[in-house]
Amino acid sequence: MHIIRLLNVKVRRVCMQNNKKAIEKSSSIMKPNFAETDAQKVKQEIQNDVREGQGAMTSREAGAMRD
Repeated sequence: MHIIRLLNVKVRRVCMQNNKKAIEKSSSIMKPNFAETDAQKVKQEIQNDVREGQGAMTSREAGAMRD
């Protein structure tokens, strides 16, 4: 019985460590520059594409992108 308790404690500890690592890894996407893209540049490119008639964007979506 004592061995089972020790194994349960060990398993819980490993699970907690794995959860902590997963949380740390997933939180990195919330850091600035994670995707290394310039949001303003992407927005401008989309607006240019819309002006040229590229893409399937509604007028409502295009209007929402105006500054």
